[in-house]
Amino acid sequence: MSRQTATSRLSISKARKEVNPNLVKNGDFEYAPPFVAVQTASMWIDGTATGGNTDEKPTPIGWYGSIVNGATCQFDTSTSHSGTKSMKLSTPTTGDYAEIKYRSTYYAGINPENKIICQPNTSYTCTYWMKTEYTSGDSNNGAKVTIIEGDGLGTTGTNTSGTEIKTTTDWTQYTVTFTTASTANSLNLECRIYGHTGDADLIMDAWFDDIVLKPTTPVTRTAATGRTAC
Repeated sequence: MSRQTATSRLSISKARKEVNPNLVKNGDFEYAPPFVAVQTASMWIDGTATGGNTDEKPTPIGWYGSIVNGATCQFDTSTSHSGTKSMKLSTPTTGDYAEIKYRSTYYAGINPENKIICQPNTSYTCTYWMKTEYTSGDSNNGAKVTIIEGDGLGTTGTNTSGTEIKTTTDWTQYTVTFTTASTANSLNLECRIYGHTGDADLIMDAWFDDIVLKPTTPVTRTAATGRTAC
């Protein structure tokens, strides 16, 4: 037995570090699994060359491309905000819209690993970098990031969007802050560019990179307490 008496034992309290990871894995697109170079059909980016179209399919990168009428999405290794890759969405003359969705919450039975889990009545902040290159045309919407709340039962709630861009802009960081509803338990994050929601086709490219989604107030671990051995 140690010569220390019970009264001489030390009591230690130490604050732990913040627990505040990015809820969006692969938000910098540095992990690019093999898939068709320019995606022209809706499918999961799932590490296969052809992708998959099963809504509830788990995927290591978590992104699903929703492509309509000639629009495209692709990993771009020539343009990025940081690192070596970004996600590029394009709407050509005949394009309707292009979306790249992170872990869809739309389906009641979707696997838990394909969700961004959130807490109800909680403030979240999403930051992302976006670059756009305008060619011609117009639409009611442009390029943006939208966060959609889900309740896990197949019902979607509030949509919160970042700044819509329909011009040529260099890499710019945008911020979206929102508070989840009392029924929210998951989030769906979508990078979007709409090319045909107005009187003329919007022909434009948009690049997305370094997407971060976290609680607005960082979560911290509780203090650790302990004492020395006898």
